[in-house]
Amino acid sequence: MGKYALSQPGRISFTVGSTRMMCEGERMETENSLMKVFGMADSYLVKGDTLHLFKAKMAPLAKFKAEYFK
Repeated sequence: MGKYALSQPGRISFTVGSTRMMCEGERMETENSLMKVFGMADSYLVKGDTLHLFKAKMAPLAKFKAEYFK
């Protein structure tokens, strides 16, 4: 659960929360990694179907590709 805010062109911030009640092992590692990315990210770029999240506009922290369902 959470929200995001766009403050300037290309700038983003996240406020996220998690119960961590159902995560075990590898799933917990994935959640921890995502929470870290959302905490660090301060800028973004949408290129085609992919959202790139950055810290200080350097190397991408994460890339999210849109998947379309039929």
